[in-house]
Amino acid sequence: MKNLSDFAQIWNQRILDQLVIISKQLDQLNSGQESQTAAILNSANAELTVLQAIQFLLTPSSTPAAKIIITLESATQLNEKGDNPMAKAAKFGKFRINILDNGTAQYNLSIVDTANLATTLEAGTPAPVPTFDNPGVVATPAADGMSGIISPATPPVLVSGATLTVTASQPTLGPVSGTYNPVNIVAGPAGSFVVAVQ
Repeated sequence: MKNLSDFAQIWNQRILDQLVIISKQLDQLNSGQESQTAAILNSANAELTVLQAIQFLLTPSSTPAAKIIITLESATQLNEKGDNPMAKAAKFGKFRINILDNGTAQYNLSIVDTANLATTLEAGTPAPVPTFDNPGVVATPAADGMSGIISPATPPVLVSGATLTVTASQPTLGPVSGTYNPVNIVAGPAGSFVVAVQ
């Protein structure tokens, strides 16, 4: 069974064929056949209106634009005072997240449309790709790209205000993306002394 796009193409071709026929008929008329010309034009206009209405009904509507929502989850995140790590994993929407320099966080993606209703990426879309604007933070995606692990670079460095951007390139509907900011890499509790002898 043909889909709506095939039907729309068939009707587009019929419209074109009909206009060619009308054009040939008009070329064959001479100046003394004005009434016949008017009748043909009226008939053509009426038929064209009907064909355009059919074409409109058969043309698929465009898919609403999508966007990516990023959620972070970490078991090694410092609280706002920075005095101890949370023992239980906590989920964050668009709040600041501090990852210990030996810790990790997990990110998860959800796809929503312009009305913030859950939707899916276009069929055939490659896995979403995560990037950070600071080399001190690394994102490692899962195979399907819908989740991944965030960790400090090796060796770790302190990072303040990094932004995670995740982008998916849909085949015909174009790219969609989402961002999460800020992500910080912070030092953990003191573990040892470094003694310098001068």
